[in-house]
Amino acid sequence: PGGEPTLAYPDHVETVDVLGDKARRARDQEIDPEQRAALQAEVSCDAPAEMPVKIGRYQLLEMVGAGGMGMVWGAWDPELERRVALKLVRLTTADSRERMLREGQVLARLSHPNVVPIFDVGVMGGQVYLVMEWVRGTTLRSFVTKAGARREILDAYRQAGEGLAAAHEAGVIHRDFKPDNAIRGEDARVRVLDFGIAAESEANGVAARAAGTPRYMAPEQARGEPVSAASDQYAFCLSLREALDKANDLPGWIAALLTRGSDPDASRRFGSMRELLSALGRDPARRWRRGAIGVAALALSAATFAIGSARTSDAVEPCSGAATELAVSWNPAVRERMVVHLRSLGPLADADRVAGALDDYAKQWSRAHKHACLAHARNDLTLPLYQERLVCLARTRSQLAAVAEVMTTVDSGSLAPALLAARSLPDVKGCADTTGQVVPPPAHVATLVKQITPRVERALVRAAARRSDAIDDARAATAEARTTGYAPLIARALLVEGRAATVNQTDARSLFAEAMSVALRASDDVTAVEAYARWIFELARNGDTQIDNWGAMTEVAARNGRAGRFGRALMYNNLAIARRAADDTEGARKLLQLAQTVAGDASDIELVSISQNLAGLEREPAAATDQLQVARTRLEAALGPNHPEVLLIRVLLASLEPELSRARTTLEEVCRGLERWQQTKSFAHCAYEAAWLADEQDDRAAAAAWMKHVVAHQPGGLRQQTAGSYIAVVESAADRATRIAELARRVAATESSWWWRLAAADALTVIAMTDPRIWQRVVTLLETIDQPLYQRRLARARRMLASTPTPSR
Repeated sequence: PGGEPTLAYPDHVETVDVLGDKARRARDQEIDPEQRAALQAEVSCDAPAEMPVKIGRYQLLEMVGAGGMGMVWGAWDPELERRVALKLVRLTTADSRERMLREGQVLARLSHPNVVPIFDVGVMGGQVYLVMEWVRGTTLRSFVTKAGARREILDAYRQAGEGLAAAHEAGVIHRDFKPDNAIRGEDARVRVLDFGIAAESEANGVAARAAGTPRYMAPEQARGEPVSAASDQYAFCLSLREALDKANDLPGWIAALLTRGSDPDASRRFGSMRELLSALGRDPARRWRRGAIGVAALALSAATFAIGSARTSDAVEPCSGAATELAVSWNPAVRERMVVHLRSLGPLADADRVAGALDDYAKQWSRAHKHACLAHARNDLTLPLYQERLVCLARTRSQLAAVAEVMTTVDSGSLAPALLAARSLPDVKGCADTTGQVVPPPAHVATLVKQITPRVERALVRAAARRSDAIDDARAATAEARTTGYAPLIARALLVEGRAATVNQTDARSLFAEAMSVALRASDDVTAVEAYARWIFELARNGDTQIDNWGAMTEVAARNGRAGRFGRALMYNNLAIARRAADDTEGARKLLQLAQTVAGDASDIELVSISQNLAGLEREPAAATDQLQVARTRLEAALGPNHPEVLLIRVLLASLEPELSRARTTLEEVCRGLERWQQTKSFAHCAYEAAWLADEQDDRAAAAAWMKHVVAHQPGGLRQQTAGSYIAVVESAADRATRIAELARRVAATESSWWWRLAAADALTVIAMTDPRIWQRVVTLLETIDQPLYQRRLARARRMLASTPTPSR
């Protein structure tokens, strides 16, 4: 086939047929006997002799390149009916296999128009293989010899630079950029390729290796020191200088830029590839010509001006780079992989809804990014505000990438919280509410901060998806953040680590307290208030209702305006939970009403809990129902009508339904829905409530059947013991007297908080089934709770007490 295939090495840029003996010798050297046997083992014994050797499902067609890291083959993917490039990697050390598998995973997350995409990664016969896009075209080294003008060379290298910049922002360093590792396709698009020795950046704890091509290797890399994005910048500048020298077209202004970008001292290079690319785009001659045209245009008539405008209508639109930046996180290839995976999980995954929501989010992000850029260009947005807004947008874009990753790997058992995380992305409009008071990172750590930020946001999304391993990611991100000394990043990392710790029910009080303290010192009030809000919740969860610094933090929260709305509303909500735990019902209700006012029309799903919490404190069933309907409407709009979070609200609504039969039918339908989701804890809660409704209709056989689900799915708690005792009483089990006695002892040791009193009242209800004198204690406990959600229990206990004969003297 014509053109050069993907991943061609400098000495092997033609197909095996063109290379002849040279390629065959390289192939013979690269495939050792064990590898050859493994390859042949993949071929069916019944296959005809001319059938191509296979690796996995891929049929090898011809070897197109060989080098120190392994071989590259042209291959055919029979399932998707497309040609691919397959890189078979030579493993030389004990950890090579794991390292290359990690590389494949890193690159599979890196989706950008100027980076060759990874389709698949696997292991065969002890060898790692990477499957990539097949591109017809020429390497940049070959292209330069044919390019006619400096503009063409600069355009090609700018595209390669965009690919490197995207990789750096995703935390990946190439380590071996050179003209042979970028290919210009027949579509004129340049792809950076052969991240053969790339690894996740040093911020992720990967040790540096003095690997690469010596001619283009940065001094620090040659010395075996840790490499960074600046090392790739060095190689890029050397490559571009070489290309322009060959073309005899190296103007002084470009020479100055390339000299800086290839400075032996990494700290004196540009702060990032993005900064270098911006400088390369500022051609002084072009600016002079534009200025001259502008002056001349002043003397022209309106008609002439109109003609000139028409002729320049194909100019690049200002601030049009959002799509390119976004493509790192969300692009058609990423979307397709996610949709295919979600559809494999069945209808509960709701693939089209998720993809549509992320599409909308991506559009909102692009608009917000462009608006910020244009506002800064007009001088409507000061530099500090603009920088802080870009940091905010970078965080949201990183979260979008992390959501796509989670949704592409989630299993059915973890689907519900993952879907919730996917719809918990922060509103990008909130980035327009930044205060400008957070100082940007110093120049010497700015690149490192940019590299670590996606790690922090990835850990946050994984925590929101209730991933138990999120804590490991979060701890690593915090450790990396501390190396920068940049307080705002450290504070956010601590906040995220605290959230990840709560997933595993680990005490996170110290993490949130440190996050608040560090954020306040850095003038990052928004992070400080959210950390304080989550610290309050952790106090309440651990039985501590003594809240310090409330007055001061309310003042801090109030001065944050719209930017701090989420944290402020969460702060009032969580203090209400603490007040409710301390039996201050009225104080809790007022705080929740204030939280609802502050939240306003905020779209954050987490704030839906405010309405749910208020429902539990309303005095009238109708008011409680209204609050729950508000929460249900918002959650259904985001998650669909059958998500477990929506179903759990329907459990509460069933408790408020005055007509018993309708309440029972609704609740049993909801329970079956939760069972389909494999939500064992939620299903057990629903089954428990369904059992009491069945009991109230004197259908004790059905009630016992529901209680058996509670015993099976909610081990160890008072509810399980209550359910087991209920079954023993209904089925007249031989040990029912023993069970009742044990239950009575457990109730005597119950804590005094309202939810423990509710559990104790249910346990006493079972005991009262064998000893009616206990109904008075049930009524007394339930009267202290005074919530519409549990009025049905109280009414039933009062009826039973009224029907109990008064003991004779």
